[in-house]
Amino acid sequence: MALLKEARSVDRAFLRVLLSTALIASAVASAVAAPEMTIYAGEDPAAAGITLGGWGSGGALVNSKQGIVGPNSIEVRTDGYYSGARVDFAKPVDLTDAFAQKSACLVLTLRIPGLGGEGETFGTTPYAPTGAPGMPYGPRTGYPGYPGGPYGPYGGQAAGTGTSAPTISYLRIVMLVNGTKLVAEDQPIDYTRADQGIISVYIPLQAFQGTKPSNPAILQRLLVFGDRSATFYLGEIRTAIDDEEITVDPLDEMEVNTGDRVEFSATAQGGESLLEYVWDFDASDGIQEEAYGPVVTHVFRKAGDYTVTVTVRDVNRVKAPAQTQVTVRVAQQ
Repeated sequence: MALLKEARSVDRAFLRVLLSTALIASAVASAVAAPEMTIYAGEDPAAAGITLGGWGSGGALVNSKQGIVGPNSIEVRTDGYYSGARVDFAKPVDLTDAFAQKSACLVLTLRIPGLGGEGETFGTTPYAPTGAPGMPYGPRTGYPGYPGGPYGPYGGQAAGTGTSAPTISYLRIVMLVNGTKLVAEDQPIDYTRADQGIISVYIPLQAFQGTKPSNPAILQRLLVFGDRSATFYLGEIRTAIDDEEITVDPLDEMEVNTGDRVEFSATAQGGESLLEYVWDFDASDGIQEEAYGPVVTHVFRKAGDYTVTVTVRDVNRVKAPAQTQVTVRVAQQ
């Protein structure tokens, strides 16, 4: 009987240890699987359990002279959308909580040569993408409304050189999560957001195509590609929450004449999202896509009252779009 009581006491003590261990493990997992977390911040990749390599003809190397938030960066050598850098994580990166948040983003902080850092001078007219491979007018939808497209507001050149400064316009990012490939195609780089050659690219996790992971969501590998041959530096990888809704400021009513070239200008906010502006100049025949960009012009050929509509949406179609309308009174000239 004494031995039985002792055995039961040991069992209860063992269960208490197991329960305590499980609670500690749960607390640690909760801390690791936060929706906002730092995955890489310029430390020595080998010490952080990160292995660098190439994909196709591309490559990845540790660079101790181009650190951004830490002493080191990952030097990415890309040769197009299928040749670039491979970053393998030996230590599990738990993105479970991030994938559970619709507003969670993968953030890549880059230093791109030609953006004005390290003594370089960049033009006052910022540079931005001119079209993803196979899509001459912009990412995904193939129309010219994205900033830097042929009708966008941001096309520019390096000051005094007569040539476009940065060499890449879009990123292609591949994540291997739980052994499943998730791909974010044609992610534009908005160079107007660069500061001293450094820019952070926010990619919503919802923008990654593929079977979304169930719990847990463990990041095993990250592949980074540019849209053409280039070398740039990846100084930080993290997740962040961008839950700011898209809002657009009201438009001013106008009175114009037939034949006038009328300029329309819209201003919108949407957190870290890159925004597209889509215009319709006559709501009576349905809202259509007739012009793109924050600043557009239009000529009204007939007199009358017209309802002009601008719709603002994010390039990845994750957030709800915003829309505003204005009445334009057109008199016969």
